[in-house]
Amino acid sequence: MAARAIVMVTLAAFLMTACSEIRDRPNETAGGILGAVAGGLIGSQFGGGTGQIVAGALGGILGAWAGSEAGRSLDEDDRRYASQAHEQAFVSGQTMRWNNPDTKNYGTVQPGHGGPDAASGAFCREFKSIIVVEGVRQEAYGTACQQADGSWQIVN
Repeated sequence: MAARAIVMVTLAAFLMTACSEIRDRPNETAGGILGAVAGGLIGSQFGGGTGQIVAGALGGILGAWAGSEAGRSLDEDDRRYASQAHEQAFVSGQTMRWNNPDTKNYGTVQPGHGGPDAASGAFCREFKSIIVVEGVRQEAYGTACQQADGSWQIVN
């Protein structure tokens, strides 16, 4: 029970800090959140009982740090290249690659299954995105849905 309380307090502190920083450093914050989720999921696969909770918390903390470092390093051109690759991947259904010759950062977007969303009816597609920033590799998974104007919005 004490371990659960520690995890909840740590998570609450992280989320409050993240909320205050979203406006000023959105890439760093988003990278931290994605990293925390991925690290927590990976960490929770180890141990049992209290050990599993601790492993999940440590994985979340390490993932948050790695993700925020990667997000901090993405510059405006990197975001533009990545955004264009995402849009092309969602439309074509094919894996798209991007790279920034100035920063040497790069990534891929691999679209997955697509189909109508049960709630909205919009066409949605799962995807896996990989970015490599200054040699640090980060993976993210999500879902994007096509909007009425034809553009795509990441919803998950």
